[in-house]
Amino acid sequence: MKNKNLFALSPALLLENFKMYWYLPVVSLILYFFGGIFPIITNYDNLYSINYLIQNNFNNLSPVFIPLLIIVPLTAACIAMSFFHRENRALAMHAQPYSKSRLFNSQVASGWLMCILPLLVMALLYLCFMKEVAPDVTSSAIPYTSEDNVYTASAVFGWFGDSLVIMTLFYGMFVLAGTLVGTVIMQVLLSGVMFVILPLMIFIINAFCDSFLLGYFGMSDFMESLMRNANPLIRLVFGWGENAGLHLELTYLLAGVLMLALARFAYGRAKLEKVGDSMIFRVTEEIITYLIVFVGMTAFGWIFYNMAASTKGMLVFGMAVGALITFFVVKIIIDRSVKVFKKHNLISLCIYLVIAALFTGMTVFDISGFSKRLPKEDKIQSVQLSDATFRVGYDISSYCDNLLLKNKERKPVMSDDANVISAMYELEKYIVENKRYEHEATVYDISSVHEGENIKYGVENISFLYKMKNGTSFSRRYFVKLDDATVDLLNRVVCTDDWKSYYTLSDKLDLSGFDSAMLSIYSDNSKDYEENGEDSFSISRKQLEKLIAAKDADISGRSYMDILKRINLSGNTRVYDVNITVSILKKDIKEKTGMSIYESGSLSFTVMSVDKNTLACLHEIGVI
Repeated sequence: MKNKNLFALSPALLLENFKMYWYLPVVSLILYFFGGIFPIITNYDNLYSINYLIQNNFNNLSPVFIPLLIIVPLTAACIAMSFFHRENRALAMHAQPYSKSRLFNSQVASGWLMCILPLLVMALLYLCFMKEVAPDVTSSAIPYTSEDNVYTASAVFGWFGDSLVIMTLFYGMFVLAGTLVGTVIMQVLLSGVMFVILPLMIFIINAFCDSFLLGYFGMSDFMESLMRNANPLIRLVFGWGENAGLHLELTYLLAGVLMLALARFAYGRAKLEKVGDSMIFRVTEEIITYLIVFVGMTAFGWIFYNMAASTKGMLVFGMAVGALITFFVVKIIIDRSVKVFKKHNLISLCIYLVIAALFTGMTVFDISGFSKRLPKEDKIQSVQLSDATFRVGYDISSYCDNLLLKNKERKPVMSDDANVISAMYELEKYIVENKRYEHEATVYDISSVHEGENIKYGVENISFLYKMKNGTSFSRRYFVKLDDATVDLLNRVVCTDDWKSYYTLSDKLDLSGFDSAMLSIYSDNSKDYEENGEDSFSISRKQLEKLIAAKDADISGRSYMDILKRINLSGNTRVYDVNITVSILKKDIKEKTGMSIYESGSLSFTVMSVDKNTLACLHEIGVI
C-alpha cells in the first residue's frame, strides 16, 4: 500500500462509516437539542425567564454542553481509529486498494464530520428561533439594546465557532492518541492523560517551586497563561465562559490540525503487526510512562510530606515510594503482565530516577542557587512598586473600585528612580546575604526595644520585580525576618515619592459623573452610634475630595516604622473604618438614550489615631 495523495479521500468509506455509526451524531444532536433548543421552544413567549440559561449555552457552560465537548470527539476518535485497533478489521481494510493516506483521511474525516454536523444543525435551529432577549427589566441595564441582547446571530455564530474549534482540538488530540497505541482501551486511557497532562505538569512544578524554592515569585505570565489556556475546557470552566479571543481560537484550531498531521505521520510509520499491543512506538511508551510516573511520584511525596513529619526527608521518601509504585503499575498496564522486571524496564527506571533526582535537587534542595542569585544593579532599568511589594507590615488598609479611577484600574508603578532602585536592591542584597528569609510568614512574635517602645518584629512578605535593561525581568519574593537593618532599608523605600504616588488617590479619582455619596463610619468604641457602632452620612463631592486629600497627606507622611508602630502598639489601634459608596451617572447611556442610569462604586479605608489629617477632616465635615 503506497502513500500517494496526502489529501486523498474516499466517499465510499465516508458513507460506510456514517451507515455504521449514524447513532453518534444523532444522539449528540438530540442531547444538544434538549439542552439548548427545547428550553427556548417551551419558554418562547417569555425568554427573559431563561436569559441566564441562553447565555450559559452560548458560552458553552451548560451542564449538557460541557460533557459533549469531550465525549463526542473521544467517541468519534475511537470510531475513526477502529480500523487500526481491531486486528481483523485492520487486515481487511489495509488489504483494500486504498492508499494509506486515503484510508486514514477518510476515517478521520468521517469522525470529524460526526462531531461537527450536530453543531451545524444546532446553529441553524438557533437562528430559526432567534428572538431578542434582554435582561430582566428590573435590572439597572437598558433593555432592548444590541449590547444587552443575549440572543443574536453573532452570539450563535460565536458559539458555533467556539464549539467547532474545541471539538477539532480534542478530536485531533484523541486521534493522535489512537495512532500511538494498539487498542481502543489504551486510546481512551492515553486520551485522558493527554487531556490533562500539560496544565497538570505546570501546576505541579509551580507548586513545588512555590513550596520549597526560597525567593520563588510565581510562574511567569506565559506559563500561567499556558496552564490556564492549554485546555479550552479548563479555561471555560474556571474562566466562566471568558471570551478566548480570535488569537487563542486560531491557536486551538491550528493545534488540532497539527495533531491530526502528527497522527497521520505516526500512522504512516506504524507496523500492522503491532496492532493489539498497548503501545505502537517504544519512545512514546517511555515518554508517557515518565509523565504518569512524575504525577504519581509528586502525589505520593505530598501525601507523605503533609501527613507525616512535614520534612524534606519524608517528602523525598514519599516521592521514591510513589515513583516505584507508579512505574511498575504503568508497566503492568502497558505490558498486560506482572512480569515487568525486565532489563529494558529496569534501564528505563534508572533513567527516570536520574530525571527525578534532578527535579528534586532543583526545586526541593535548590542546587542551582536560585535563592541566592542577585541581578547586577547597573543592569536594572526599573523596579515595580505596588501593594504586592510589602504585604504584611505596610498595611494601608484602603480599597477603591476601578469604577472610580481614571484608568479604571490601579497599575503598579515602574520606578526608574536611581534612589528607589538602589533602596530595593540594597534591601534584597541584605536579605539574601544575611539569610533573613523563611519559608512562610509567621505571627508577629519577635520583640525588640526600639526608641523606648516595644515594637514587635515579625515576618514581612517582600517582593522584588526588576525590569532589566536587556528587556528581561528578574523577580523574587521572600518571607523576611525583620530586624533593625531591614526596617531601615524598608523606610528608604517607603519614603520615596514613587512609592507614595502608588497609594495616593487624589490624582487618580474620576468623579466627573458624581451624583451622590454615602459615607458609613464604624467604630468599636463608639457609644453614640447605633448598637453595632455604625452610622451613615451623605457627603458632597467637595467633601469627598477633601477627605481623600487628607488621607493622602497621612499616607505620604508615614514611614515603614510608623506603620509598624500602628500595627503593634495598643495606643495606635484603629479608630474608625470608613466606607464610602459613590453613585456615578453613566454618561454614555445618558447621551445615547436620555435615560439616567447610575452605577455604584465603593471606597474604603481604616483611620488610625496617627492619621491626624483624616481625623481632622472627618471632624470638619461633621462625621465625628
